[in-house]
Amino acid sequence: RLHSDGSRDTSFDPDAGTHIDGNTGFLARVYSIERLNSGKYLIGGNFTAYDENAVSYYARINHNGSFDSSFVGQNFDTYPKVSLEQASEKIVIGGSFTTPSPYLERLSSTGVVDSSFSQGTGPGGSVYTLVEDKEGALWVGGNFFSYDGLSSRPIVKIAGGSSPYALWVKKNFTQSQITAGDSAIDQDPD
Repeated sequence: RLHSDGSRDTSFDPDAGTHIDGNTGFLARVYSIERLNSGKYLIGGNFTAYDENAVSYYARINHNGSFDSSFVGQNFDTYPKVSLEQASEKIVIGGSFTTPSPYLERLSSTGVVDSSFSQGTGPGGSVYTLVEDKEGALWVGGNFFSYDGLSSRPIVKIAGGSSPYALWVKKNFTQSQITAGDSAIDQDPD
């Protein structure tokens, strides 16, 4: 972590940092960082350990860089590409993973899978971006052309963070629209 003048913040010490479990000499990449309202950080990448603590491609770390052992880890089968803390302090994770749920998952602030997050089959491919708008709707973007089994654009708006808005799901895309990307966007009444 750096200060605003570019100098290193010596109060932030990740010690062994991100690495492959059992090999602190093999540092691993971090692909996503989300600063949480608590001042902690949620990080995702191709690591299976953080400071000699086994994790599954993501971890929550304290403001000083130490591992936060109070955060329950889920068994993702590959690293999350993006994370977002919602106003409710629930955490939405997106990526190319297929477990615990394919491509998109929501966790409680402690890391437990949020069973109230009802997305059906969810996006039909990888998720690369997440945004929560001022009304609390979740916008999900990525490399997919279906959401919950229905043809869609590669961006969907999810009402209240659970079910897709009907306006943003289109049932009958032609193959040429999917290949070229459909630029004829419907009017959003919001």
